[in-house]
Amino acid sequence: MSLHKLALAYRREYSIYVPPCLCKGPFPDLKYTTRRVIEEAHAISLRKRINPLLDVPVYGENPFSSIWSEYSEPDPSIHSLPPLTDLVPPLPRLEIAAEELTCLEVIRDDHEEAHVSSVFKVRYQGVSYILKVYRGSGDPDRTDRFRFDDGQYRYHHEKRAYEHLLHFGVCAKGFVPNCYGCFILPVSEDIPWLHSFLSDPEPPNAILLQYFEGASKLDVTNITVAIADQALYAMSHIHDARVLHCDAYPRNHLVLPDGRVVIIDFDGALTWPHPDVNRLDLVSEMSCCWDLYYTIMLPDRLIGLTPKQASLY
Repeated sequence: MSLHKLALAYRREYSIYVPPCLCKGPFPDLKYTTRRVIEEAHAISLRKRINPLLDVPVYGENPFSSIWSEYSEPDPSIHSLPPLTDLVPPLPRLEIAAEELTCLEVIRDDHEEAHVSSVFKVRYQGVSYILKVYRGSGDPDRTDRFRFDDGQYRYHHEKRAYEHLLHFGVCAKGFVPNCYGCFILPVSEDIPWLHSFLSDPEPPNAILLQYFEGASKLDVTNITVAIADQALYAMSHIHDARVLHCDAYPRNHLVLPDGRVVIIDFDGALTWPHPDVNRLDLVSEMSCCWDLYYTIMLPDRLIGLTPKQASLY
């Protein structure tokens, strides 16, 4: 879907005026693609560690930044989402023992350091999956600024997000991984790859997710205008499910071998009826995503920066 059509979709969904996308004509603006401009921008970025093209509309103006720009805080009478007409079912409960899982790869195991969660690629009944494991103790309703270091908080929020993403068909459409369910995962000394959870007073919780073979994290080497359009379109479907991602950094975007974009990692997400899931904050996240793709990453790629040299990596 083009940015203009996406903006029109937001106008229909939120009953507001969305300015037409200003990204008209060639992508990017031809006056920023000359050899002299690109070479100068590359030299300046290496010297000053900032790409000068981040300050100019190489790919046009952000079509979401002016929506409700007069509001710094949401007005409940304007920005509240209407009640749902049907109930969102709970995430399916699975019955899987640790002994039935074969660890193929430790993707992230920061449990002992951050006391949050670990991510593994596992094989279950002959199929590869992503397994996210969260420590069993904690408080899912914490509101303090250290709440993201709480495994139960992250588990509760990821579980709730996937309930909505499944119910609204976002998983089925391929914009996010399919989620097969959740379960309690008792561990023992016989399962060495889960050793970091042995000392917990409660067994960890786990969520089983779709694994994508050959996927790459989004960065300046693989982003294109088409990829950026897909990522923004995927985020709009996540918002349709009343989920605010809250962590839409490049590391949480997968680019598949066929060019499709999948957005992952919802353990920091907020889901309706959380008060922060409202029309104003959803549009604000779209604006931030647009800036990430079109104002930062694409200009960095345009002048040939490596991921290490780029503004975000």
